[in-house]
Amino acid sequence: MLLGVPPEILISILQFLPIHDVHNFQHLSRFANDLIKNHSSSVYYNLAIYYGLASTNETLDSVLSKRKVYYDFLKEGNGDDNDGGPGVKKWKEFSMSQIHRIWISIN
Repeated sequence: MLLGVPPEILISILQFLPIHDVHNFQHLSRFANDLIKNHSSSVYYNLAIYYGLASTNETLDSVLSKRKVYYDFLKEGNGDDNDGGPGVKKWKEFSMSQIHRIWISIN
């Protein structure tokens, strides 16, 4: 069933889903897991847009440079991979750390 749908279409659909639905999809099959892993940059970039962490056509460097000022002001950023600071190198790391913060603040 999923094998008949082109990967580009699935990626387009995934960009409109909340993070927990993307993770549920990833656990559906090996094909789904490989699809997310192979396209993680675009999937997590679109999740960053979905959650309002980035705007369209914005690079990760520009998002981090804006947020770095905020983090430096608040807590003298420690540069680890989990704070959205200098250690973040991929959209997945950034999106997951920021979405995790959103969920913690809600609960």
